[in-house]
Amino acid sequence: MLNRVRNVSIPLPAPLRRHLWSHSAPLAAAVLAVCAAALAWWGDTVVTLPNLSGGAAIPVEASDCLPVAIAAVVLLSTSDALGGFSEHAARSRRRILAIHLAGAVTVASVLTCLSLLVGGAADQISPALRNLLMGTGLAALGAALLGVRSSWIVPLALATPALTVGNPARTSWWQWPTAPTDTFSWTLALLACATGITTLLLRTARYRNVLC
Repeated sequence: MLNRVRNVSIPLPAPLRRHLWSHSAPLAAAVLAVCAAALAWWGDTVVTLPNLSGGAAIPVEASDCLPVAIAAVVLLSTSDALGGFSEHAARSRRRILAIHLAGAVTVASVLTCLSLLVGGAADQISPALRNLLMGTGLAALGAALLGVRSSWIVPLALATPALTVGNPARTSWWQWPTAPTDTFSWTLALLACATGITTLLLRTARYRNVLC
């Protein structure tokens, strides 16, 4: 009976297996696992960053930064190693990309929530999810403008000044990683996510991969 249980497996459909393999799913999953472990271990850890504007040092929690890194991994996972083969796929590239992004963002969101719960930083779930959505939108915009492999440049370029410039006692809206989790910041994150993903989908040829 034990041997029978050990031999039980759930086979994945062949198209799904090919899709995961061509998009380096094991590597992306490994990187996400590392980020999730770091979020669980250091999620509520405060790091003091130098203030480039000359003011007081800026305290930043790890849970403010790591979701942005997770968002970058989500977009990097859309890179297709079989670009030439995928050009002739019967299904629309836009549809496949939209499904891939929906699944990847869902997995990243669940991992973020679980990591913070396990690490005892449940109060950071809301800002972490907001930053995940903002980072996803910015990375998607970077993928549309620069290509998937360079998609991380845009969120990094916008997060760096947001974390190292300004008055830590009075956070402005443009300091989005550490901004208060109010209705405005969530609206901005959702708008950025929707705009970035829509731009990426529109930049993707329906039956030809132009981003990898």
